[in-house]
Amino acid sequence: MYCRFCGVEISDNAKICPHCGVPVDAGSGGTKEKYDSLGCLLGGICFIAPLVGFILFAIWVKTKPKKASAAIIWAVIGLVVGGLLRLLFGDA
Repeated sequence: MYCRFCGVEISDNAKICPHCGVPVDAGSGGTKEKYDSLGCLLGGICFIAPLVGFILFAIWVKTKPKKASAAIIWAVIGLVVGGLLRLLFGDA
């Protein structure tokens, strides 16, 4: 089987992924999502200040891939929305 968090192949009997250290038991899907969710506050910060999102992505890309991808997504969305607002309303 493969770890749902880091994608490394692990033993079918493994309770914890030896690569990323996250519990891999099949019955606790809710706790896995809670463990690696970005959260509203950090998502909002990455949206408002995209540089923070890019920095968090660089820090978390190996250890927390789901958090890293959420941070980069919110940072890119923030950049796009900010660029569109500048186009629409100018630099006044």
